[in-house]
Amino acid sequence: MKYLMLCCLVFLFSPGFAQQDTLHQKKKFYYGLGIGFGPGSESGGYADVYLYLQRKTNYLALKSSVMSEFQIYSYEPAPGVSDLALILGKSYTFNQYVNVQFGLGPAYTERIYRGAFLYNTCNSFFCLFGRDVYEIAKQRALGLSAETKFNFMVSSRWALTLGLNANLNQAKSFCGACVGLRYGRLRDRIAKN
Repeated sequence: MKYLMLCCLVFLFSPGFAQQDTLHQKKKFYYGLGIGFGPGSESGGYADVYLYLQRKTNYLALKSSVMSEFQIYSYEPAPGVSDLALILGKSYTFNQYVNVQFGLGPAYTERIYRGAFLYNTCNSFFCLFGRDVYEIAKQRALGLSAETKFNFMVSSRWALTLGLNANLNQAKSFCGACVGLRYGRLRDRIAKN
């Protein structure tokens, strides 16, 4: 996870790719809304949703992600971690279809886990459906969030995305990979000759 953060920093502040960006800049701003799902570093699943605004090769994104265990018919709190991050990054478009983004920013992180035992719901000596009840413990921390996204622009409005995300914090560091969709003004329309 530390290597992902280091790679994001190198690409974020590297001027080497600026001349290779081929995004047609007729509009001043580009924007989009995206969602993605996939596996994470903990058991369960990873999901994220984000809103971003881009000008030239710089972008700003507000992203929320969550990683939680899947529990069916369980009365215990589902362990999980979530964050809300403000990402500043670089976006490079290499032709009309391929776009790569690298970003980094502060994140507010919340971890939920099973706390102390509280009581059992069984009130008699013989009980078939008794269950233990635990407290829901929460731990909050500030962290550092990093992302790398590969976007295949199907049209000027839609894109398929592959993403790697990481969050370093004191409560529970995590990372996830996701596949998703993005919608918005992603690029200008290309005139067909």
